[in-house]
Amino acid sequence: MPVRGETSPGVLSIARIPFWIDKMKFLSYRRDGADRIGAVRGDQVVDLTDVTQLCNLGEALRKVGPEQLRKLAGQGSATLALAAVDTYRPVVADAERIVCVGLNYEEHRVEAGRAKTAYPSVFLRLPSSQVGHLQPIVVPPRTARGP
Repeated sequence: MPVRGETSPGVLSIARIPFWIDKMKFLSYRRDGADRIGAVRGDQVVDLTDVTQLCNLGEALRKVGPEQLRKLAGQGSATLALAAVDTYRPVVADAERIVCVGLNYEEHRVEAGRAKTAYPSVFLRLPSSQVGHLQPIVVPPRTARGP
């Protein structure tokens, strides 16, 4: 798979973002009580669960591959309006590790009130800390909240 920058086995880093990433938006969601995966096309969702027989995007990326998923999404028919998705799941729910890059664009750095640095911050997240888009974040009752 063509990528930008250097490669490193098992890690998709900022330097290795594949060329297709900005051309296809995948999502994980729940419909009628079942977990589903799909691709966003405009304001529609092309469901990929039935054609791949998979309901986990991480597994689909590993078994089917991003290029084939992209091809299937391009060939498939939209099955759902994006606005009709009411329960989003974490995009890749079974990630072993999540490497995040913070303050990676100027607007965010200014918004956060952080000093300019030569490099963005890099940090890890636990998979259990992820929630789907527009889903509530549960704050434990004994957690101290900021000012």
